[in-house]
Amino acid sequence: MIRLLKIISFFSFIYVLICLWLYLEQRNILYKSRPEVVSLKTPYFWLDVKNAKLKIWEIISTGTDAIIYFGGNAEPIDRNINTYQNWLNGKNIYLMNYRGSGGSTGKPSEIALCSDAVELFDYLEKKHDRISAIGRSLGTGVASCLASKRDIHKLALITPFDSILSVAENIYSVFPVKFLLKDTFDSMEYAKTIYAEVLILIASKDQIIPPYHGYRLANAFKTNQVNVHTVDGANHRNISKFPKYADLLREFFR
Repeated sequence: MIRLLKIISFFSFIYVLICLWLYLEQRNILYKSRPEVVSLKTPYFWLDVKNAKLKIWEIISTGTDAIIYFGGNAEPIDRNINTYQNWLNGKNIYLMNYRGSGGSTGKPSEIALCSDAVELFDYLEKKHDRISAIGRSLGTGVASCLASKRDIHKLALITPFDSILSVAENIYSVFPVKFLLKDTFDSMEYAKTIYAEVLILIASKDQIIPPYHGYRLANAFKTNQVNVHTVDGANHRNISKFPKYADLLREFFR
């Protein structure tokens, strides 16, 4: 009996240690940093926000409409510059490097990233007639938060989630994630105050954010507000390589 108690105590100690590690490291997991890219000829500007300075890539066009792109966790967003320039010709496109990544300073959190998105929108609103947003993966939470706070024209969500909490509970199902998680990015809650037209693109073979998370989010919007498309054969990382992906984005923002 004493030996059994020792075994239980040992594994309980290990369990608590893992919980502590998850709590302390969660933002390093959720917001992986990337080094600054300095070799591109694409113009950029610095946006001063609270406790940080953000590096914003900009694709300038003759049109009056703008699109803000919010990338995924550790996504090298600079690799999207030529792609979106070709796909969305005629639009002014801005790609935000999150706090602590890609040259931007500061420490990321849900509150900080949402605030940064609003700051960028308010800055661009003085220059453009209409502003839309594209979010991918983690960026769908940031884009949804922005759309719930500002008058976004159109909102495209690529490989989205219903909430980070829901995704994390599936990945770390044996741990009390609900009590450990600092940033939940509850996009279903954000959806209640989003009035923009919405496009949702789901990868049928997505193993990082399984498709049902995206379908749950879609159901949080009004039926006539959202268009949902599944890209068959695509996974979380390669969805943008499928022709259907580009075609749907072009049509949505036309």
